[in-house]
Amino acid sequence: MSRLTSPGFDAWYKIYPRKQARGDAFKAWKQVEAEEIAEEIIAATKKYPFSTEPKYIKLPASFVSAWCWEDKFTDDSDNNALRDALR
Repeated sequence: MSRLTSPGFDAWYKIYPRKQARGDAFKAWKQVEAEEIAEEIIAATKKYPFSTEPKYIKLPASFVSAWCWEDKFTDDSDNNALRDALR
């Protein structure tokens, strides 16, 4: 059985920090037509403030389905301190 995905998905999945349910992630990728904006998603994923604990990182399919690459975060020290305290 061959695994047919897409170049954009493969590049994104390679950098996504949680490797689980790849097939579901690709289904979500196709559903939101992410291939067309793969570079944008990859760039945003690289900047996303993922937890250092894997159990708190969204499954790849959830990240894609919820369009999490469009989430906005502030860089002020209060938010960073809060995020660090929650880790």
